[in-house]
Amino acid sequence: MSNHYFQESERIITNDGEQLSLTIKTRKRVQKDKFVMMYLEDLSGVLKLNTKGDYKVLLALVSRAGYNTNEVRIQKDVKIEIAEETNLAYNSVNRAVVSLTQKNLIIRKVFQGKAIRGIYTLNPKYFFKGSDIERHNVLQTIFEYEIIK
Repeated sequence: MSNHYFQESERIITNDGEQLSLTIKTRKRVQKDKFVMMYLEDLSGVLKLNTKGDYKVLLALVSRAGYNTNEVRIQKDVKIEIAEETNLAYNSVNRAVVSLTQKNLIIRKVFQGKAIRGIYTLNPKYFFKGSDIERHNVLQTIFEYEIIK
């Protein structure tokens, strides 16, 4: 578990015009597997996103990533959920998945040289949900796949 701190401030104006400030500081314990690291050394892939739909779908996928695997299932039921969460049309979610794949932000999972339908990995070069050691392993697996293909 990790501590996460946040602060909320609110400005209140009374009927006679007096301004009051209220600050609330909160400490919340959050499980480690709820965090996703974003690596800024090569942010260019994320910066290639040119639609709000791509960003919304990417964030929805990041929140669904498996701990220490970075895997995400993107099958019809998940696309419907994402469409509802993001207020996007189902076809917009489909287009975003294609766009994110083309930009190499998500990578189709491959087993024995064949893509596994509906299973992707978030590119660990940009984001990872898990330990640094497992990120290295996932990076290595993807790098080996790129060499072999």
